[in-house]
Amino acid sequence: MELDITENNGNCLLQTTWHTQTGTGGTDCDEWGCASIMHISNSYTINTTFSTSGWMKVYINGVLNDNFSPEPDATAAATIRSTLTTIGAALWSSQWVGWVPDDGSCPTYGGGLDSSVFTVANLEVYASVIQGAEPTVCA
Repeated sequence: MELDITENNGNCLLQTTWHTQTGTGGTDCDEWGCASIMHISNSYTINTTFSTSGWMKVYINGVLNDNFSPEPDATAAATIRSTLTTIGAALWSSQWVGWVPDDGSCPTYGGGLDSSVFTVANLEVYASVIQGAEPTVCA
């Protein structure tokens, strides 16, 4: 399972994507994902919540990013719930060259990764430890 809280195309477009099934058979939330896009600017706040039934909600500057196509269903939410309660989660942040969300409105950025910069600031995680040792708490 992969949950993309935010996949960005520069300072233009953001996409939240659920990938809860393997393969690309056109089934709900497969490797192509259930995706919802939203326009963004230079700086924004993300708040992501998970219900006890597995539904993930992503808020961008307080606005719910929920225009999914296809729409996640109860089976996808159950996969999230099962995965998070039995295995847990890891947060990953990276930059790469390849696919980015695009609705035709974003400019083309030159220079590639060497001229790309992003910042993650004030990250706070509120969760229970499922496996392993308690993480070190920042001062």
